[in-house]
Amino acid sequence: MRDEKSNKEKAEIELSKLQEVQLNAQKLESELASWKLLLKVIPDVSCYDDIPNKFARLQQYVLSLYD
Repeated sequence: MRDEKSNKEKAEIELSKLQEVQLNAQKLESELASWKLLLKVIPDVSCYDDIPNKFARLQQYVLSLYD
């Protein structure tokens, strides 16, 4: 009887962990989809590494407007 209760509790804990992992996976998939969308809508950006460079160029451009 104790073994059954212990096994049930362990199974419930593992199920909870699984649900948390699945939720985290969904969040990551959503974030990845957002990044992929950014790659499509930002001009002159073809990969993730281009994004920081593009933002730096945009910052330089904006600053040059105030010079």
